[in-house]
Amino acid sequence: MISSRTVPLPAKDVLSTEVSGAAVLMSMDSGKFIELNETGRDIWKLTDGSTSVSQIVDTLQEQYDVAHDHCLAEVVALYRKLHEEGLVEISS
Repeated sequence: MISSRTVPLPAKDVLSTEVSGAAVLMSMDSGKFIELNETGRDIWKLTDGSTSVSQIVDTLQEQYDVAHDHCLAEVVALYRKLHEEGLVEISS
C-alpha cells in the first residue's frame, strides 16, 4: 500500500529522459514505457529513494496551487500506476 510515508525509488532498469517538458520512462527489462506530463515529470525528479510521498507533496504544494488532499491522492495514484508497470520500487 502506498501512503504518505512511502519512499518511492526508480526501478533499477528504468531509463528516463525529458522531451518537450514531459518525462518518458522506460523499463529496459519489460520494454514498458510511460510518458508523464510536466507535473508527473516534477514528481519523477523527486523520486530518489530517500524522499517520502509526504515530502514530495509538500514540495509540489510550494510549486503549484493545489489542495493537500488532492495533491496526495494524485501523487499516490501516479506511484500506484508506476509500481504496477514496474517502473518504481516502493518502501515504507
